[in-house]
Amino acid sequence: MDFFTNSEQRQAAEEQARELAAEVADLRWVMSDQRGRRFVWRQLAVAGIYRPSYTGDDRTIFNEGQRNVGLHLLSAITEHCPDEYLQMLKEHQQ
Repeated sequence: MDFFTNSEQRQAAEEQARELAAEVADLRWVMSDQRGRRFVWRQLAVAGIYRPSYTGDDRTIFNEGQRNVGLHLLSAITEHCPDEYLQMLKEHQQ
């Protein structure tokens, strides 16, 4: 039995779409500025996406959790801000 009406489902879907649009807009805003890109680069580095996570002990599990968060952020960046991601890489190399 479905407890939600079509109207409630539609409202929930619209709210979810608004939240996603706001998240994308926020990410684009952060990535539009060099200071934001530096901050994001540091977060990706802390998450360990550019280094191996395997340690040979239980820390590997923790490292993989951190890396997963970083990969989620990287995925959003490459999907919604590909040009700014490339700019961030260039800035980091300088």
